[in-house]
Amino acid sequence: MKKVLIPVTNHATLGDTDQANGTYAPELTHALSEILAAGFEYDIASIHGGKAPLYGTDIEGDSVNAELLANDDFQNRINNTILCLR
Repeated sequence: MKKVLIPVTNHATLGDTDQANGTYAPELTHALSEILAAGFEYDIASIHGGKAPLYGTDIEGDSVNAELLANDDFQNRINNTILCLR
């Protein structure tokens, strides 16, 4: 089976500000929903490996986002991303 590698960031804030940064959850979850529907497997990778911050996790009425965010496998992958070597 073919596998998709999804790169994300480890940066939780934007520069020297306290503004949320990271991966905007709906951009990831909606794309991932289509990837899974097409029958592909996936890995999530980041420059430092480990936990990758998400924002936009509290969007009302976004069932695709809510469903994937509640998925234990997805949570394991976003909290334990594969290390991308520089």
